[in-house]
Amino acid sequence: MRDRIKMVHLDLEVTNVEELLQQQVQSLHQAGFLSEVEEPLRLLMEREAVHSTAMGSGAAFPHARWEGCTEPVIGVSRLCPSIPFGDPVMGPVDLVFLILGPEEDPSRHVRLLGRLAKLVQQQETMGKLRKATDEVEFLTHLKSALF
Repeated sequence: MRDRIKMVHLDLEVTNVEELLQQQVQSLHQAGFLSEVEEPLRLLMEREAVHSTAMGSGAAFPHARWEGCTEPVIGVSRLCPSIPFGDPVMGPVDLVFLILGPEEDPSRHVRLLGRLAKLVQQQETMGKLRKATDEVEFLTHLKSALF
């Protein structure tokens, strides 16, 4: 998973989920990790419309499987300020882990989601991610929690 985290945005300012996902997908595309923007964005938005991926503790895990993806790709954003993320019961979100995986490998996609979702239970790690002063520190804390 170490090499699948392709983008980190710290203190990203957005006003809603659509704007957030647009920026995340656009960044991954511009960096050469996605061949296009429209289809992955559409799939992510459709997924959020069916059921919010907010998990509580201020974290969300928007995800989709896409035929244009050959390897899992993860983009992480820390938002400032936090935004509503579909499910008001879960509260606002400030840590977003976007995951795109290959269409033909659903079990790998689910395993990846499971590993990332365990972060929500790690209050100390969540606090460190929120306080990290730069991308290197953020990734150090994230990777130490996952590996």
